[in-house]
Amino acid sequence: LTVKSKYLHFDEPIWYRDSKDNSKVKFSNNKKTIAVYDVTPANTLSHYAWTKRALYINDPKNVIKFYEDILFLQDKYNFNLIIKFKKNDRDKDDEIYKKIFSRLDLDNNNIILIHSNKSPIKVNENANAIISYPFTSAAYFNSRNLPSIYYDPIGLIDHNKQINFGVSLIGNLNKLEEWIKKV
Repeated sequence: LTVKSKYLHFDEPIWYRDSKDNSKVKFSNNKKTIAVYDVTPANTLSHYAWTKRALYINDPKNVIKFYEDILFLQDKYNFNLIIKFKKNDRDKDDEIYKKIFSRLDLDNNNIILIHSNKSPIKVNENANAIISYPFTSAAYFNSRNLPSIYYDPIGLIDHNKQINFGVSLIGNLNKLEEWIKKV
């Protein structure tokens, strides 16, 4: 290290992308709003997971269960959802996402689907809480200190053996429901 470089400066994360579109990110109602962040499920025919964790995280069945549970609770408690997709090329056209979103009424004004190029900072400005699929960075890059959790829909991840960056891990639908009722 040189004298000039021996000091580190920590600052807010630099989001490497943000769309120029002005798509809606805010609801016109006063209901609780939860931002949801996913991972891109892998096509099992073209993806080889090197670890058990990678196999779990990118498994389409787990991503589908993640959404099914959240959408079930959204229907039950009538809160707003801002859903931000992880990858452009996997947005709503992917077969995995079609299974999840084909039955949604996106005109119900309680769900907004956000293109992956929208900064999580802008999304979180309009949210009251954050639910993230393990282990997306949006959960801990949370400058407003919103209630934020990782949701493991099948309870496979051992929270004692993972580095969660201070974000709680919820591993079943009942615990997720209790958390949502509190936020």
